[in-house]
Amino acid sequence: MTTIDKIVIVSGKNTGKEYPIRKRMVIGADPKSDIVIASGEKKVFSIEMIGETCVLKNLTDKGLVVSEEEEVFEKILVSGDRIRLDRTEFEFREDTGEISIDFARKNKNLLTFATIILVLLFIVVIFYYRRPNEIKTEAEKKTEQTREKVIAAKNSLSKAEVAAVVKE
Repeated sequence: MTTIDKIVIVSGKNTGKEYPIRKRMVIGADPKSDIVIASGEKKVFSIEMIGETCVLKNLTDKGLVVSEEEEVFEKILVSGDRIRLDRTEFEFREDTGEISIDFARKNKNLLTFATIILVLLFIVVIFYYRRPNEIKTEAEKKTEQTREKVIAAKNSLSKAEVAAVVKE
């Protein structure tokens, strides 16, 4: 038996949204529910983890249909079980650690933004490492000018005149 780690809304409002399974969860229309859905009932069902076993408990007087079986009031869930409540369908899954295609579709803008940020960061890094060779500080410019003056002075001036140029 596989361990159920999450509930995924597979149809209806919030399709693709995932909820990690906790020790005890209540699903219903009550705003205090762990997962709030549009339903006539304040509390529709609960999920309890008993050791490694995930148990669904019906909190209404009507039976719930789980994975197209007969109506149930309590059931041990396995990965792949589904429950439909009005227009919302839930699927119970084990977490494989993979990113779902629904996540990628719903977060396309986020993934595009992250890609753009990485490209811009790459460009900044390239320019950062190129700039020190191309840009000289004022002190470096002054030192270079002094060297040029000294070289020019050596070629055409006496030692006293060279010393005067260096003092400038």
